[in-house]
Amino acid sequence: MGQQPLYKKIYQFLKDGISTGEFPPDSQLPTELELADMFAVSRITSKRALVELENEGLIKRVRGKGSFVLKPLQQTADSQSNDILLMLPFGHNEGFGNYSEGILAALQGTPYRLNIQPHQDTDKDNWYRLMSDFCGMIYYPMSTRQSIEFLFYSRLNQYPLVLLDKKIESIDYPAIVADNFAGGKLAAEHLIAAGCQHVCFVHTENLSDVSSVRERYLGYLSAVYAHELASADFAVTGNLNEEDFGKEIVQLIQTNAARLEKTGLIMENDLLAIKMMSTLERTGVAVPDEAAVVGFDNIQAAALVQPGLTTVSQDFHQMGRQAADLLLAQIESGDISQTVHTVPVQLIIRESSFREE
Repeated sequence: MGQQPLYKKIYQFLKDGISTGEFPPDSQLPTELELADMFAVSRITSKRALVELENEGLIKRVRGKGSFVLKPLQQTADSQSNDILLMLPFGHNEGFGNYSEGILAALQGTPYRLNIQPHQDTDKDNWYRLMSDFCGMIYYPMSTRQSIEFLFYSRLNQYPLVLLDKKIESIDYPAIVADNFAGGKLAAEHLIAAGCQHVCFVHTENLSDVSSVRERYLGYLSAVYAHELASADFAVTGNLNEEDFGKEIVQLIQTNAARLEKTGLIMENDLLAIKMMSTLERTGVAVPDEAAVVGFDNIQAAALVQPGLTTVSQDFHQMGRQAADLLLAQIESGDISQTVHTVPVQLIIRESSFREE
């Protein structure tokens, strides 16, 4: 295999610097002479690297002044894609389908097309390429910790983007979120009305890191404090398929049941709730008589399991549609403002929390 041409080394060095933000938009790149000295090559070689970057639309060269990095929107102004990207935590995840349906409904009759991509397909080196390939993005954050640098980089480049499901403090992007506080409160009040003397909140995510789960927890606290009940939260960590999953929770339920007291469980999401119900069945806990269970999301499986899962339903279709409307307005106007749009939720009552007399 032949050795890489010298100009390609300079080209790759500069392109990587642009991609990572080392050379941010509007910054000036090293001159032809400076690059020639850095790489011990001729000025003709360094010039060729800059010309190639200019041909790709990554920089502009101004005679007598130097070479400057273009913003992503400037780079593709003449050949801007009409593709928008929906970035989700996973490529195939139950419950996310209606987001895309709502987005597609908003895009109907426009020149824009929807693409869907999981987070794991995108590493830091590809951020710049994403902004060039897609004219805007609807972004479902995994967590603040995992998303904040990408969102900061996007905002720095004034890239059109709308947050979905979670809001990220200190990042000036609009967000479409479900009314998670109301959902947590509805779930807790329902369990209390169903005769639960103890109501617990069960989660996997760090409450300080994920705004949607934190809001559900705060809604839960609002209800239990209003009814003068003790609060309790359980952080479930590790492999959900382990034999001892929920062991501590089962022990609490059994202790309460021995005193003829009923326990209510508000689970972070439906998948966790279904796993918990499986554990309760395996350990002989009666649902909903000894333990009543409520999930979040109203995924398809929630209505199919036995007993059927009571859940807080989010209007994914409406959330997707509103997110697309906001993104299109950003793309057309260039105006990016931090606003939070809250979509109402609904409690769907099934047999996991309430038994018909």
